[in-house]
Amino acid sequence: MYGGVNTAFPLVPISKNTTGEGWTIGGGLEYALTNHWTVRTEYLYADLGKTTFTQSGFNVGVKTTENIVRAGLSYKFGGPEAPALVAKY
Repeated sequence: MYGGVNTAFPLVPISKNTTGEGWTIGGGLEYALTNHWTVRTEYLYADLGKTTFTQSGFNVGVKTTENIVRAGLSYKFGGPEAPALVAKY
């Protein structure tokens, strides 16, 4: 996985934009409320590694991780599929 990493410190004029390389893991659930409505939730943990930079002779390391939670509600258009037509002899 790749992602943009923008590291900035509010009280010190230090910032760095990089592309982080890392990994992610997660899972989710979806539940059908009716034939047309579903509700879902998802959790992801992303780790984009550590960014190191130097300012005034000091090395600063920042680890970038994210916890992402998503939820959704979906509507399925159309009705249930019609059964297959079978010829009888």
